[in-house]
Amino acid sequence: MPPGAASYRESFRRNHVEHPDPPRGCRFSGVHSGKVNFEVTAQLRDVIRETVATVQPKLLVINLEGVSFIDSSGLGLLVAARNSVDKSGGKLHLSCLPAPVKKTFDQTNLTNYFSIFATEQDALRGA
Repeated sequence: MPPGAASYRESFRRNHVEHPDPPRGCRFSGVHSGKVNFEVTAQLRDVIRETVATVQPKLLVINLEGVSFIDSSGLGLLVAARNSVDKSGGKLHLSCLPAPVKKTFDQTNLTNYFSIFATEQDALRGA
């Protein structure tokens, strides 16, 4: 396993908590820190797939506040996650994109594909 991959997987699981508004069926997937690149995407993909398959969230929020860099494999991971959540009848929202990550989304025109919010609370509300 690549260096840091285990910590990403554990961090994702540790920060994956149920949103306190069960009637809406919201789920919150926690903050990631560091790089989202080819070294960690396989592990993150497994955790996201497991979450979508077992929980079938109406809303999955991924906070990218601590992400310093995202490459094409990380972007592909998020596209696949959105497609998976869409197929299960839910929605995927991204929140708290740092400037370098937001720039990557802008350059790849993915800001038009994802619902991106300034804060977690806005993403959870869908505002």
